[in-house]
Amino acid sequence: MAKSVEGYLDGSPWKKELSALREILNRNELVEELKWGTPHYMVDGKIVVGIAGFKQYFGLWFHQGVF
Repeated sequence: MAKSVEGYLDGSPWKKELSALREILNRNELVEELKWGTPHYMVDGKIVVGIAGFKQYFGLWFHQGVF
């Protein structure tokens, strides 16, 4: 399990794609943090979006915690 977002990206076969998503997300006021072993982005301590790479695909998903 990764200890940092950089460690997670380095171990992913989708490093290039996830790094591009990370760059876009970090342009905003979102706070980046590693939760459950994957990068998540928060506003006011509430998770808004997460990114992850899987065997066949990579994903971006939105959480309802911000509502």
